Amino acid sequence: MTRLRASLCMLSALLLAGPALAQPPPPAIEGYRFFAFLDVTTVIEEPLPNLIRREMPELPQAWYEVEKYIATYNPEAFTAPRSRVVKTGTSLRLPLYRKPSELVPMPPPLPPPVPEPLVAPKPLESIIGALVTADGPVQVEGSLGQRHSLLAIDNVRRGDTLTTDARTEASVRLLDGTTLLLRVNSSVLLKEFRFSSKDASVGAINLKLLKGAVRTISGMIPKNPASQYALDTPKASLKVRGTDYAVRLCEAADHCEIDGEPAADGLYAGVLEGGIDLGNSAGSSPAEAGDVVRIDTPDASAVPAPEAASLLFNEEELKLLPVKRGNCIRSVGGGDGFNCGPR
Repeated sequence: MTRLRASLCMLSALLLAGPALAQPPPPAIEGYRFFAFLDVTTVIEEPLPNLIRREMPELPQAWYEVEKYIATYNPEAFTAPRSRVVKTGTSLRLPLYRKPSELVPMPPPLPPPVPEPLVAPKPLESIIGALVTADGPVQVEGSLGQRHSLLAIDNVRRGDTLTTDARTEASVRLLDGTTLLLRVNSSVLLKEFRFSSKDASVGAINLKLLKGAVRTISGMIPKNPASQYALDTPKASLKVRGTDYAVRLCEAADHCEIDGEPAADGLYAGVLEGGIDLGNSAGSSPAEAGDVVRIDTPDASAVPAPEAASLLFNEEELKLLPVKRGNCIRSVGGGDGFNCGPR
């Protein structure tokens, strides 16, 4: 029992002699309140009283208590055991005091920001066909605004706008078999496409020609009575009745020419097979196989324009154009045409 008491006494003495594990609160000062510590590092050997007086000039009544507080809990900071000279490079923590009226209350913590609701990314539109052939890259802008280039065999989606440059022609095959032939400097929007191979009784195609020219060869959709197939243009909307036709927009900047002469501005349409109906505010104008017509403005009716066939079709396609009596269809370049007789 005596040995146990002696061991406890020795252990207590060692703990008291060593550095404190946790520094107790700084001394209380009447009329003042402790609010923070000031970390100070000595540059040269300096008496502790001088350091305290320099850092706490407004509280002379606290100098002695702070000096005892620092010396008690930082014995290793001095040059000698009984010295009050602080070693060079020593770091000390001096308590800071303020009158209660001088203490600025801490504002309450701000509430955490409310996270913005996650918006699920809009899914891409469904694939409705593919680019089959192209002389060069075809530019496409999707329904979400994304832009990229298409090459042959790349997929096209509903809502895509396809655009060709001055050297590129391209063909697109839709899932129902419809073929679109885009001419140079042309742009077409694939507005709507609905088709199911399991139920071919209904379907819909809605295209919009923004500039240039396009030829379309019907697939399965227009051959069904319940189907809807339309092509919109700035001059008129076309309803398609199972057909092979071409349209071209001519504006001042497009440099459309017929036999070397500038062509009148407007919408040109020609039918190789089947029929179309051109409608605008002036009414509806049908066009059958062999017809080539022009619409000048959105409120003008269609007028025959057989001389403009070369604006719509190339040499090989012109051979497929059935010639109606009285229609003189010139070939590209103004050479021999169809049903023109002696010039």
